[in-house]
Amino acid sequence: MTTQLTNPTIQNAKPQLVDGVLKDKRYPDGGGLYLLATTKGGKLWRYNYSMNSKKYVYPLGKYPALSLKDARVMHKELTTLIAKGINPVEKKRKEKEEKKRTAKN
Repeated sequence: MTTQLTNPTIQNAKPQLVDGVLKDKRYPDGGGLYLLATTKGGKLWRYNYSMNSKKYVYPLGKYPALSLKDARVMHKELTTLIAKGINPVEKKRKEKEEKKRTAKN
C-alpha cells in the first residue's frame, strides 16, 4: 500500500538525481494520483488510469494552485466517472472541441 502524501512532503518534493542527471520524480498518493516534481521546478498533479486495456494520464493542475485536498477531490470525481464507463480524457477533449465550435459561431 502506498503512503499518502502530506503537505510537508509536497513542499519538499524535488526532482531526482540519477547517475548525475536530474530527472522528474513521482510522489504517489495512491489510486493512480501522484505529484510530479519536474526538473524545471514545477510540481504537477497527475492521475494515471486505464480503460479498455489502454493507459491514460490526466493532468489535474499545478501545485500550489491546486492543493493536496483539491487534487484528492478531483481524483475521486474522476474515479467515479471511470466507474460509470466515462473516459475523462475523451470527455475533456469533446468539451474542448465543443467550446471551439461555440466560439466560432
